[in-house]
Amino acid sequence: MKQRIRALVRRYLHHRSPRLAQQVARWSEGLTLRPAPRDAAEELNALCRLTWHWRLLAAQCPAAAAA
Repeated sequence: MKQRIRALVRRYLHHRSPRLAQQVARWSEGLTLRPAPRDAAEELNALCRLTWHWRLLAAQCPAAAAA
């Protein structure tokens, strides 16, 4: 999952779009649902902040995200 997030972030750097930002947010949110981060408070906190950050990026242009 982390590799997928890395790949999406790289794509986002070259082609900034709300859709890519949403995908990063979904994948990072998926990581928060796994058992390992739930047991490590610091990692869970970092993943929640990552998800929040990417959701904000995706929301900057909601019309494009829906397309």
